[in-house]
Amino acid sequence: MIGKIKMIALSRLKQVEEEEFVTQRRAICKDCRFNSKNVLYIRVYKKILKYFSDFYSLITFNKDVDTLGNCLACESCSIYYKTFEVAKSETCPQGKWKHIKLPRKPRTKK
Repeated sequence: MIGKIKMIALSRLKQVEEEEFVTQRRAICKDCRFNSKNVLYIRVYKKILKYFSDFYSLITFNKDVDTLGNCLACESCSIYYKTFEVAKSETCPQGKWKHIKLPRKPRTKK
């Protein structure tokens, strides 16, 4: 849980260039039936989570770029940040895209 919160915070603070996998993920999410921009009804608790996600984007001065909607298949995560560079470990809850495997850091003996 703490790792998830840390990833969310870092994704909103770190500015990096967009990689190809980010563009591909966002294209998939754009037309997804779980994108908040593509649904007529959102459950109350998902609206509340979406509100907090939008508010967090506002206070971190990222509201103008966070315009892709929210993923209603998970915890109403912002699609902009769920597909972001920092979120390589994120996976689509519907299986439409997977996490990016990161190379392991070599262990050093002490």
